[in-house]
Amino acid sequence: MANNITSSAIVAEVVSGSHVVKIDGYSRVKLMENGKYVSSVPFSVGGHSWFIKYYPNGNNTDSKDYLSVFLTLGSACAMAMKANFSFALLDKNGKSLQSYSQSHPLHTFTGKSSDFGYSKKLIKLEGSVHLMDDSFSIKIDVTVMKDICSKETTQKQFVVVPPGDLH
Repeated sequence: MANNITSSAIVAEVVSGSHVVKIDGYSRVKLMENGKYVSSVPFSVGGHSWFIKYYPNGNNTDSKDYLSVFLTLGSACAMAMKANFSFALLDKNGKSLQSYSQSHPLHTFTGKSSDFGYSKKLIKLEGSVHLMDDSFSIKIDVTVMKDICSKETTQKQFVVVPPGDLH
């Protein structure tokens, strides 16, 4: 006789991915006006399209002496979605530089073109060894929080064996 046991799991899935964008020709790109940006090519994480907006002279008048980098949701979504992300300047060996890194706690993206980012003083980059051959690279790590859901799981069926009549 088999016991009828069912099972389920509550799943809080996350999906992570990374993208590296290289700013090649920094001195030329830096000539752009404050508030103007250049976008990376789209990349996919968690079933959504994303891109990086790079503002070489800041994203607004308060950040005109800064370099601004924003993560932007490129795909439309019916519901708000949440993601953690971090930006890091990479050294010549592709390693993240802690002094040029910024992490963001959970952020809610509310729809297509929703974005969030940060700004860093330009003088720190321009006076550093990390601006080599008029270029540098930024890595972004994105972790998308999928919807929490319940799923039916398979339960191993155990058969109850009656005691044997061992004589």
